[in-house]
Amino acid sequence: MQNAQQVKVTKLESRLNYLVGITLMTNLYYISGLFSLPSILPIIGVLTISAFYFFKRINYSKLLFHINFWMIIGFVVFSFFLYIPELIFRGSTFNPNDILRVLIYLFFIGWTLSIRITWEAMARYFGLSALLALIALLILGWVEKEFPLLFALLLPPNLVRGNLTRIGATLIDPNTYSTALVVYFSAFFTFYDFVFKRGKLVVITLLILPVFLLIETSGSRQGLLLFIIWFISLGINKNWKATAITFFASILVFFLLAIIFNEPLKNYAVENPNTSIARILFPSQNKMSSLSDFERNASIEAGFNFIKSNFIVFGPGAFGYLESYTNSAQSPWVTFPHNGPLFLWTQYGILSLYFLYWVFLLSKRAIKSGTVLFFLFFLIQFLILPNSSYYFLPVYLMFCIDTRYYYQVFLKQTQLAPNV
Repeated sequence: MQNAQQVKVTKLESRLNYLVGITLMTNLYYISGLFSLPSILPIIGVLTISAFYFFKRINYSKLLFHINFWMIIGFVVFSFFLYIPELIFRGSTFNPNDILRVLIYLFFIGWTLSIRITWEAMARYFGLSALLALIALLILGWVEKEFPLLFALLLPPNLVRGNLTRIGATLIDPNTYSTALVVYFSAFFTFYDFVFKRGKLVVITLLILPVFLLIETSGSRQGLLLFIIWFISLGINKNWKATAITFFASILVFFLLAIIFNEPLKNYAVENPNTSIARILFPSQNKMSSLSDFERNASIEAGFNFIKSNFIVFGPGAFGYLESYTNSAQSPWVTFPHNGPLFLWTQYGILSLYFLYWVFLLSKRAIKSGTVLFFLFFLIQFLILPNSSYYFLPVYLMFCIDTRYYYQVFLKQTQLAPNV
């Protein structure tokens, strides 16, 4: 492994690394709206910066250890392989967007791993970047809530639609946005001690209310579920008896609160039918919940039908997928199946088992490294959200899990080595 003295990182490179990371964490596209640039320019800029430092700093021993690397290489190689028959038999248009995104992630992760040698430095990066991304998303969410027309100016025209009815900030989808709030808040909480030496209770208390309020206002049931899981996880420790008591006590408290405040909650749901609590407890008050469930089920059914049309075994890969699937689904709003494993199967056919193997391996690494909470966040998003495989939030969660596991394995190896 590289020695810390072997890597000399300037302040400029370190700040660029944070800037690129936070940009990926909060979505590339709002920069193009903010500065009135074509969407492709921020992508090219981030790709160029990350690729330059990636090839300058590359540390193969770390990168090859990470599941992100093998997943992204699989996306690229399989997509090229599957696009050849797709082009010959269907003539589908070549669409590199998703593969371009994951390549940016790969370059950025390789660069980040190469310039932060110790676990302490890596944990500080996770904690500080999560805090800065969280603050950015809280501000953007508040602006969208209070000044929706002003917020629309932050987005390219093709992303404005659908952003003025439910809070999605720059992440567009309210479920993705609320999940990001919980993930970054949880990451900052987990790595707080590597960023600040004191004041944890005060800082977390100041952040927890706006995080909860924006999740609630977004109307995301998924976000609220993740927030509750994070809250319950605070009582989880190595004492399994205490953990079980905490878990069941938490469920009992939530149940009793729902009974005690049943009438006020009903009134709240009538007045605010689009909020997360209202959509979970009183779905009949909200037509959007029924429509959302209908669209989700329809997208899953369309996904299975597409798989059958490809004889279960084949898929078009990422390059020809959008046109091929849209034509098959024959519906403007069934763009992707709302399920990660099903989505991967529609793209890669039987080759998707390769990706599911790495997800299984990620679960084992999460258990061994004590990052089960992050894996739960990853798994919920993977199972519920469409095409989450190509967005940064699941990549970030895998990055946290794998990096923690890497340093644990490395430390054990050095402790067992002779003359150490």
